[in-house]
Amino acid sequence: MSISLRVLLVEDSEEDALLLVRELKRGGYEVTFERVDTAAAMQAALEGKRWDLVVGDHSMPTFSSTAALALLRERGVDIPFICVSGTISEDQAVAAMKAGASDYFAKGQVKRLLPAIERELREAKARAALRASEASYGTLVEHAPVGIYRSTPHGRVLSVNRAVVRMLGYDSAAEVMALDMARDVYADPAERQRLVARDTYTDRQYDDVEATWKRKDGRPLTVQLSVRAVRNGDGQVEYYETFVRDVTDQRRLQQQLLQSQKRSAAGRAPHRRSQPGRCRAGAEGGRRRRGAHPSTARLQPTAGRRAAPRESERGG
Repeated sequence: MSISLRVLLVEDSEEDALLLVRELKRGGYEVTFERVDTAAAMQAALEGKRWDLVVGDHSMPTFSSTAALALLRERGVDIPFICVSGTISEDQAVAAMKAGASDYFAKGQVKRLLPAIERELREAKARAALRASEASYGTLVEHAPVGIYRSTPHGRVLSVNRAVVRMLGYDSAAEVMALDMARDVYADPAERQRLVARDTYTDRQYDDVEATWKRKDGRPLTVQLSVRAVRNGDGQVEYYETFVRDVTDQRRLQQQLLQSQKRSAAGRAPHRRSQPGRCRAGAEGGRRRRGAHPSTARLQPTAGRRAAPRESERGG
C-alpha cells in the first residue's frame, strides 16, 4: 500500500527533480510534488498547500538551500528539510544542519534518501503529536476549576491559569505575572519565606499547606496549597508547581459553626445556685419526715438532757 507524500522540491533542474520523484515512488510513496527555484515561488507554494517534506538543492543560480531554510523557519512551520546537492562541501553541510536542515546528501547518494525521509517523517509526526498533547494539556490547565501556577524561589510568577487570576481579583494573567509573590500576593511576606525555607516544602510534594493571601483590593484570602519543587541537575529548585484552592468561605463557615456550638453548650449548662424558698421547704419536709411538727417542737427534749423518771422508777 502506497504512502501519500507531499513534497516541495527546491530545485532548478527539472531532470534532477523527476529522478528524485521516481526514487520516492520506488520506495512505496504516492508522491504529490511541486518544483520551485525562487524565493517568491517557494513562498507561494508554502501559502497555497500543505507539505510533508521539503527537499532542496544547495546551490542554484538565483536561490539556495540556506535561503530556502530561512524562508521555511520564518513561517514557523515544522516541515523536515533535506538538503541534496552535487556541489556541497562538508563545511557547507554542517552550516546547513546548523541552519535547521534535517539531513543532507550528495545527489549520487539518492538511495540513502529513503531511510532518511522515513526517519524524518516519523519524527515530525511525533513532534506534531507532542504539540497536540501540550496544547490539550494547556487548555486543561487554563480551564481547570482550581488555581495552577508556577513561581521561582525568589517570588517571580512564571505562569498562571484563569482560576488564580479570578481568585486574586485581577483582570488578566499578565497582571498576575507582573506581581512579586511575597510582596503582592502573601498578606505577610515573611509567611512565604517560611514556607520556602521549610525542607518539607522544597523536597517533595506536600498537600494541605495553608496560607493567607490578599486580593487586588486588599481583602484577605485563605488558600490551601499543594506544591511540588522542580529541581535542576544540581539539585537546586528552579521553580515551584502549585495547585491552589480558595478555602476562605469554608474556614469562615467552620468558625461560625464552632461559635454556635460553644453558645449552645453554654445554654445547656446546669444552674448551681439554690433557690431560698426551695431550701426552706426542704428543711420543713425533713422535719415532717422525722415526726416533729413545728407547733410541738419546743415540747421535745433537747439533745443531751435526761427526761424526769416515772414514779415507779424512783429509788426509795
